[in-house]
Amino acid sequence: MSRRAVAGAVLTAGFLALLAAGLLAAPREHAPLPAMARHALDVALPEWKLTEPVNEVVYGTRGFDTFGETFLLLAAVISVIVLTRPREPRTGTMGEETAGRREQAEDDPGGSPRGGERAAR
Repeated sequence: MSRRAVAGAVLTAGFLALLAAGLLAAPREHAPLPAMARHALDVALPEWKLTEPVNEVVYGTRGFDTFGETFLLLAAVISVIVLTRPREPRTGTMGEETAGRREQAEDDPGGSPRGGERAAR
């Protein structure tokens, strides 16, 4: 057997042993509920009028945390949109043509903007 095959077999056996240990240590169906689960069941229907304890935990008990995570997700989406959008073509600064005409009129008050070009030809 090659060294690679032995390493793969050892890693696979280790992973399977870890998986088996996790499954054997998992609580069975008649195990008592954790404290948080009991609290969610006690609070969900009477206080929040929710029939789903998971919704009570996400939106009730940890509501402020979920609200903050929503805004973090929104900020991440906006950042991705801003960073990945294509560049806009720039032709000039707004008002550049008007300012140029005004400057030319000040330099040559009697002539048209193109008068100097025609005289030079």
